[in-house]
Amino acid sequence: MSYGVSVFFILVLMCIIASQSYLPKWLKWLVGVYYSLGILLFSYLQTRLADKWYVHTPVLDEYWDANSRLTDLFAAVFFIPVCIFFFILYYNWFKKLKKPLHRVYLGISVVPVLLIGFVCFFMFEFLYGYRP
Repeated sequence: MSYGVSVFFILVLMCIIASQSYLPKWLKWLVGVYYSLGILLFSYLQTRLADKWYVHTPVLDEYWDANSRLTDLFAAVFFIPVCIFFFILYYNWFKKLKKPLHRVYLGISVVPVLLIGFVCFFMFEFLYGYRP
């Protein structure tokens, strides 16, 4: 199974984190290690699960149930910290802005960020946790 989409989104997240000057360096490294180990563990567990169940043709419903549970767990592990991180980012950006118009623009920018986050979550669930 290809994990290119997950790796791409994690790289984008790492670029966003690295560009924030007010975050301490240890926190940037911690987030990098957390997501790197997370994607490695997810790929290992999903490959192991597929090796166990793909010997049966057609693939049994137990595999799809186990795969969906694994994907749901890792979706929570990946996306809940991202939501918290973006909340902290927006809070700090909002504090730094002085002009009310800039704060309005920042508030409006929440909508596309939420939409992109929802699409990423949906793609992760659909690509890796799909059950026919």
